[in-house]
Parts: sequence; C-alpha cells; structure tokens
Amino acid sequence: MNQYEHLFVRSEKEFRFYQNLVDHVFDQNKRLPQQVFRKNFDCFLFQEFEWALSDDILPTIKDLLNSTSDREFLTAVLKPDPVDYYFKEFGYYNWLKASVNISGEDYVNAL
Repeated sequence: MNQYEHLFVRSEKEFRFYQNLVDHVFDQNKRLPQQVFRKNFDCFLFQEFEWALSDDILPTIKDLLNSTSDREFLTAVLKPDPVDYYFKEFGYYNWLKASVNISGEDYVNAL
C-alpha cells in the first residue's frame, strides 16, 4: 500500500454513503451543457478538469470548506466506473476523501 491509499474510500458502506450524496446532487445521466444538478444552486463553479487535478484548486476548496465549516472534501471520479472497474482492479474506490489540512503536494501525489 502506498502512503496515499489510506485517503481513498475503501469500504462498500462508506462508498454507498458518498454515492448517495453524489446522486442527491448530480444527475449522472446528464452531461454538460445540460443541467447536471438535480436542483438549482445559486452559486457553483465549473473549471477545466486539469485544474481539479492540480494543487491550484486547493485554495478554492479550502475557502469553501471554511465557509461551510466542513473539515473534509471528496474528489469523486465517475469514469472509469468506481465499482465495476476501479474497485475490481485495485481493491479501493477512486474517490479521494481528504482533510482541509492536506497539502497541495500530498493532494497531487494522491491523485
């Protein structure tokens, strides 16, 4: 196990919990430019995929976490399939659960 694998969702129960949250917010049958949210949000931000996979996104994530008093965030990749492909191949889900205190270097290395 590498030093970052502990950041990934490993149990089916935990995965199902987060899957329900994601399904509550997003309609995974829709693609941009369609309405991908299940309900209207007054504020949201779309960025290039590469930005989400770099440490440049962390200040924005940390600002959002501070605004909501959350201590963790989830980076969830929907394709390839987290169950049928990723868990089957690697034994954990390709969903990263990180603390507000994660460093940019650790975030990028985990991804």
